[in-house]
Amino acid sequence: MTSLQIINPTNHARFECLKPVTFTGKVNSGIVTVELTADDKYSLGNNQVKADGSWSITYSGFTNPGKRKITAFGYDQANHEEETSIIIYVADSSDYTKTIYGGLVLDAYKNLQHTQSLPTDHRLTDAEGCRLFEQGILPILQSKTTFMEATEEGHKKLNELVEQNKDQYGIHHAPCAYSVSCVMKYLAEKLGLATVKALFKDPFSTENIRVTGVEKKLRRLGFLYFLKKDYLAPRGAIGARWPRNNQDQSDHIYYITKDGAKRTQFPNPENYWDDQQGKHETGINGPKWQIKDLHAENLDFFDHVYMQWDNGYTEGFWLPPGIYPLNRGFNLSNL
Repeated sequence: MTSLQIINPTNHARFECLKPVTFTGKVNSGIVTVELTADDKYSLGNNQVKADGSWSITYSGFTNPGKRKITAFGYDQANHEEETSIIIYVADSSDYTKTIYGGLVLDAYKNLQHTQSLPTDHRLTDAEGCRLFEQGILPILQSKTTFMEATEEGHKKLNELVEQNKDQYGIHHAPCAYSVSCVMKYLAEKLGLATVKALFKDPFSTENIRVTGVEKKLRRLGFLYFLKKDYLAPRGAIGARWPRNNQDQSDHIYYITKDGAKRTQFPNPENYWDDQQGKHETGINGPKWQIKDLHAENLDFFDHVYMQWDNGYTEGFWLPPGIYPLNRGFNLSNL
């Protein structure tokens, strides 16, 4: 087993094209030099190992989007080699920003009765919020496989409860809030975010299996709420649906994988329930399909559109500190 480690970024992290990336790591042996390559052929640079065993290499930025295999090679003074690898994803320019711009509404959470006066007693810093979003949420939304890796533990524990007839709240019938809670617990442990883990350490708690309960936890972490009619929902936003009219209610919660305005899939992908009901998007909603978001939800549904009801549209969505949405008036073709 190699003693060479890539500590940051984590496996499956996401980066934007043309932006500098710093790789850091640690060694436990006599390695004195570390060299990085991408896809086993492109050199990203090299550097000496510091006295404490740490190393860092900054690359100017990847020019093409896609999956990249990053390999670190370590060499001791006799030129013996060790290696270790991670996978990262390079994306086109973001559908979100890290800058607060003029007119951005930051207090829409006050429109919701259950979050309007909550303290942000577990608030993430902007840096922690960006890390949770870019190195946590976005990487698990790369595919159904990566999403289900994040919900695997929750799946197993829920199945055990059902088999033992101990699912007293019937979570398996409506696991959306539980699914979000399981992902947050998984990411908190993976990224070492103690404040997130403190609130989501038990996905079976009463609040963590209720949509509004999860929203309360998000607000306590400093998440902000944005109305979908005004803002483009970026991939990774946590969406909520159902016209709530300032009440302590909501019907569904999920990770948004694509804003409806940017969808190209037609009809719904992986929407078996609607197919069985005969509610295809060419049917009851007609051209309204464009405003239906794709979701990752309910522990294993991915790129999924919820049942075709008029109240099935995302009403608003949550983003962590340091991540902000673009106004829906932006030219989406430029994103």
